[in-house]
Amino acid sequence: MRIAVLSTLPAIGGAGSAAWRLTRALADFGHECSFFILEGPGNSLHIPLIDKDNTPLLPALFRHWSDLTTPEALTANAVELFSDAVTSLNISLPLPEAIHKAEVIHLHWVAGMLFSPALLQAIAGKKVVWTLHDANAFTGGCHYTGACRAFKSHCCNCPLLKKRGANDISARSFHLKEQTYPFINPFIVTPSAWLGKEVKAGALLGKYPVSTIPNPINTESFHPPRDISALRRKLNLPEDAFIILSGCEHLHNPRKNTKALFEALELLSPKAPDLPLTVLLYGYGQSPKCAFPVHHFGYVDNETVMAELYGAADIFIHTSLQDNLPLSLCEAQLCGTPTLCFAIGGCPETMLPGKTGFLVAEITSQALAESLGLIIATRNKLPDMREAARAFAVERFAPNAAAAAYTEVFAKTQAASGLMPDNPLYTVLLQNQITTLKLLKKNNVHIYLNNINLRIGRILPRFMMRYLKKIYIWIRAFVANLRSS
Repeated sequence: MRIAVLSTLPAIGGAGSAAWRLTRALADFGHECSFFILEGPGNSLHIPLIDKDNTPLLPALFRHWSDLTTPEALTANAVELFSDAVTSLNISLPLPEAIHKAEVIHLHWVAGMLFSPALLQAIAGKKVVWTLHDANAFTGGCHYTGACRAFKSHCCNCPLLKKRGANDISARSFHLKEQTYPFINPFIVTPSAWLGKEVKAGALLGKYPVSTIPNPINTESFHPPRDISALRRKLNLPEDAFIILSGCEHLHNPRKNTKALFEALELLSPKAPDLPLTVLLYGYGQSPKCAFPVHHFGYVDNETVMAELYGAADIFIHTSLQDNLPLSLCEAQLCGTPTLCFAIGGCPETMLPGKTGFLVAEITSQALAESLGLIIATRNKLPDMREAARAFAVERFAPNAAAAAYTEVFAKTQAASGLMPDNPLYTVLLQNQITTLKLLKKNNVHIYLNNINLRIGRILPRFMMRYLKKIYIWIRAFVANLRSS
């Protein structure tokens, strides 16, 4: 089948990587696939839908979303992002021919991308399959819901927002999705059964068909090392240490909860002062203080390097407070490394508890420390678990199996009606995009002027700043007059 895959972001991060891996699996299975991203430089594999020669707007869109919330609210609710549906980037016409000719429109993580009138018109008569990587599709804007269950009826008064109320941006986004989804008529796919249950519990997508298909992972790229000792020498790691691996894209992400591991290690250290334990860490940000030696590899975006880190470790620890089906837990087991995580979301579905990994029932650093201490005390059992982990992961996350399951989904998906220009909702969405464009261009101008001000301030004497500030105020007033005219 001809498939147009849509993902806001390219193959970076969990959702973008999962979308790209699945696209490759479908292509290997015999489908004709094109992979579209919202914005970017573009290449032969990733096709941007917004003109690459224009001023980039996606960073400004993410900055706008970050301004809707407070860091305190994000931390308290263990989330990293709120993205509304009202603010959406304009996908300019004409759309690529591959979208018009596609039989299937395969949506992935499409925040800021989906509510384009041109795109919603182009899906008419096509099958729409939507693979969800978090909860955003069925909420008013959050990507993980925490303790909030408002999505079961109607989002409003969102605890993440600076400006909360009965008609806040979460309520308006929820209503907009409610109006739009019937024109899309999606078949929903979730990588975990847990997320599928959340979909069914929600008011927005609960009536649509749902199937659970785990994300595919290249079993050849992620494989056990031939010689662990040699690999550790290559990475300058102690050969006889008990090595823990942990990490994520951003170490200070409140949802990923990396601090729990270091709190657990602090609790563990007095009980095992002579334990030859070493921590491997990856991801943006600074490593927290630790009672044991830490080797921080920074952000890793290379599958070969990542497979080596997995393979060198005795155990991989994942500390998320909310998650769907974390790729890292799956990849680690493909490399023969047992895993340890909290029993939340779809994490229990990534392993065979007690055989290929370990679950911590109580979500506390103390419980994590106790589990880790028990694993270390019985570490002679881990070599057998390494073989079991690899065998389980190869069977569960094989690309060919995922492609076959998706092909069955494509066959039974019903066509979408699409949204036509004569529908009042089409005009609403068009106006939303015009408003968004003005908002983001305004934000870009302010950011650009602020950057100029900061750079000049570093090289000119302090007494000159009063004049620069006056010029800056004049420029802002001038820009405001241009916009109003």
